[in-house]
Amino acid sequence: MATLEEVGELITTELRKRVERLFETVEEGTSDFMKLSFLADEVGELADKVSEIYSELDQALSRGLQDGIGGDDQDLRDEQENGSGSGRRQQSQTRQRRSEQSSSAPEEVTKEDLLERAREVKVEGRSSMSKEELAQAIEAEEALTKEALLEQAQDAEIEGRSSMTKEELREAITDARR
Repeated sequence: MATLEEVGELITTELRKRVERLFETVEEGTSDFMKLSFLADEVGELADKVSEIYSELDQALSRGLQDGIGGDDQDLRDEQENGSGSGRRQQSQTRQRRSEQSSSAPEEVTKEDLLERAREVKVEGRSSMSKEELAQAIEAEEALTKEALLEQAQDAEIEGRSSMTKEELREAITDARR
C-alpha cells in the first residue's frame, strides 16, 4: 500500500503533466477548441479527484478521532482495499451504520438542516421526503463526480458544460429538466 506522501507525489506529477499539455496547446495557438476543452476537462477532473481524496481522508480521520478508532479500523482498511468504486458504496454503508449507532447523539442533524442542504444541492422532491430519505438523497447527490455530471449535461445538450464547476453543472442540469 502506498503512503500518503507517495500518492500525493503521483497525483501532483499527473496533474502537472496535464496542465503542461494544456499550456503547450494554448501556446501553440491552436484553434481546436474541442482539444482545448478536452485538456481543460482532464485537468478539472483530476483536480476534482484530488479534492475527493482529501475530503474522504479528512472524513476518515475525523471519524477515527470521533470514534476512538476502535473496531472501525477494519472498515477503513476494507474501504482502502476495495478502491474507489466499491469503496464509496462501503463508505456510505459504514457512515449509515455509524449514524444509526449514534442516532441519540446530542448534535443530531435536524430535518430542517437536511432540507436546507437538499435545497443547496438541488435534490428534487425533497419536501415530500422523510429525514432518512433526505440524508440518502443528499449523500447520493454529493457523491456524483464532475465526470458523471458532465455526462448528464451532455445528454441534456447543455452548452458550455466543459467550463462549468460541479455546482454550475448541477444547477444547469436541474434547469434543463424543468
